[in-house]
Parts: sequence; structure tokens; C-alpha cells
Amino acid sequence: MSNERKKWTKDEKHILFRQIDGLCPLCHEQIQSDTNPNVVYVAEIAHIAPLNSSKKEDVEYGDLPRLSEDVNSLDNVIMLCPTCHTKFDKNPTRDGYLKLYDIKKKIIEKDQLRSFYSEYAIEEKIAIIINYLAQHADEVDENLVYKAHKVDEKLGTDFKPIIKMKIKNDVCRYFPFIEERFRLLDASQPRSFELIAAQIKAFSTKIEINATSKEVAFEHLCTWLSKKTGTDETACAAMIAFFIQDCEIFDVPE
Repeated sequence: MSNERKKWTKDEKHILFRQIDGLCPLCHEQIQSDTNPNVVYVAEIAHIAPLNSSKKEDVEYGDLPRLSEDVNSLDNVIMLCPTCHTKFDKNPTRDGYLKLYDIKKKIIEKDQLRSFYSEYAIEEKIAIIINYLAQHADEVDENLVYKAHKVDEKLGTDFKPIIKMKIKNDVCRYFPFIEERFRLLDASQPRSFELIAAQIKAFSTKIEINATSKEVAFEHLCTWLSKKTGTDETACAAMIAFFIQDCEIFDVPE
């Protein structure tokens, strides 16, 4: 028995359009919508696992993983430009399927992790330090060199070398600077650091449990902190590096 093609709602189309940031995930061309108030997208909604598979698709895809048992689930569809949609449907290959599968899997993970942002608060006082760091980073004493031994141990092999080096450099350069700003904050508002560290730890634990890697968790920690505080994400990355070194984020691999 064949599956019926679903009629997608405006809200579902909006979700799918948002997930790809308005760009075809295969050719990266911008996908436009017309000026119709109802927003009819030029993009087409493609099934990753086929709606009704052909014999060739059965052979190519038969033993491959699926993102949902329901072929009409939002987890099994993705917006593509018409050209890429036609190529994907007309020439089914294992590589082509797995490429779209991996893209959509990362989108689903990103959406799940972002859904946790609203559940976890952070003290507004941390924004004062982040903004100060963003504005005065060039005033850091070059003679204060901090050894990032804990970061080396905690990051392990989960990070691309360039990202790992950026985190280590942020610790070496900014750890004493941030530590001093927290000391001054505690002097005026006692136990502020303790509260902020606990909030960072709570969100970090939630994200790390649900993320596929520490690198993905790190990216979401930086984005969460930036969005919650309305501060520069580069400065937030330096702050997250501080908390990795200070033991609130990530454990040393066994």
C-alpha cells in the first residue's frame, strides 16, 4: 500500500525553511519566497527516505538508517532547490542519501539543543565581565602567561585542532584577566561567581549529555551564553574557555 503525499502547513514550511537558513543545503544557492502574504516557497520539500520507494531505491537504501519510521515526519523531509530535488529523486545513490541524512541529522540535533536554551538562566552580572573583556582585551598583560594543562586533558580528541588551539589560547591569554574580574564582582556582590559557575555547570551538563560531541556542546554553550546575555560571541567563547579550565565544563576523559 502506497503512502499518501502530505500537504504541508504554513507553519511546517516555516520550520523547514528556518532549518536550512534559506539556503539549499546541497548547492548552497539562496532559496527565495515570493511576495505572496501566504509565503509560497520556491523551494521544494524532499523526502530523504522515499515516500514510496522504487526498486532501485529499495536496493540502494534498503539497509541504511532512517531518521523516522514515518516518511511524512518533519524529521524525514528537508527543503531543497528544485534542481537538487530533481537530481536527488532521479538518481538515487547511497552516497546521496547518506549526505542528506547527515545534514538533516545535524539539523535535528541543533534544534533539540537550542530548545534547552530557554530552560536555563544565567545571572545578568556575567554580561558586565563579558562586555568588559570584549572592550579591553587588548589591555591584557602579555607577561601573564597561564598554562592550560586542564584544557588539554579535558578536550581530548573531540575537537578539531584549530578549535582546540583557539580554546587553549583563550585560556592562556584571558584566564587571569577573567579571574580578576570575578574577584572584583564577588567583592561588591558576594558569591556571585559561585552562582554563575553553578548555572554554567547545569547548562553544560544538559548539553553535553545530549550533544554528539564535546565540540558541538562547546559551540552551543557559546551561542547560549551570547544570546542570554546579548554579548559578543567571541568574548563568550573566551568565557566558556575559562570555565573549561576552571572545571565547571567537561570532565577529563577516562
